[in-house]
Amino acid sequence: AKSYLEQVDLSEIGMASKDPTARRKDPLDRAVAKSPFQFEVVAARLIRDYQREKAPSPQWQERLEETVAVDLKKARAMVKTLERYKDPKTLMACYRVLTQAYPEEAFYWVKLATATRQQGNSSQALENLRQAYSFVVKAEDRAILRFTEGELLVALDRYPEAEKVFTRLSERQAGNWKVFYNLGAIQERLGKNDTAVGNFKKALGLNLPVKY
Repeated sequence: AKSYLEQVDLSEIGMASKDPTARRKDPLDRAVAKSPFQFEVVAARLIRDYQREKAPSPQWQERLEETVAVDLKKARAMVKTLERYKDPKTLMACYRVLTQAYPEEAFYWVKLATATRQQGNSSQALENLRQAYSFVVKAEDRAILRFTEGELLVALDRYPEAEKVFTRLSERQAGNWKVFYNLGAIQERLGKNDTAVGNFKKALGLNLPVKY
């Protein structure tokens, strides 16, 4: 079955027009009016309107904030729906709103950093992520931020800094094989082959589940 977004012919909707008659013919507007809390419908309209506007207008930003900032459970549901459409610009705008609405949630900071990196801007991703340390207080959540920070430093070829991040993580998360694997890979890049081999062996010897 096609999604709401796939069913709509954008050329016939008339969203660019301010003509109220054209807007009343918009099937997505009608669907949202009928089911304002049906996430797929709302997400489809948000994406369609963003694509039409080319840049987030104040009205679009307001609709997004109203949709995702109601409560954390609904916000997560909206994110999952938006991610299915794989529209990076809309997702980044959504993640920015969510980091403002729920600054204590590491989940959204990581999402924003990852999306920004995928758009080819690892420096901005790192800058965004580091803002999270002022808000995220839970030790396990801060560890997730550190892990992502280390990955971003690697993407930026800043290996000595990345090594420090993963070394610190290895001291606090002795059961996380991914930490030791990344640390070993970084040390290999830095020419510390003996130390790298030791960390690779630690990674191979760990089978505990991790959340990353």
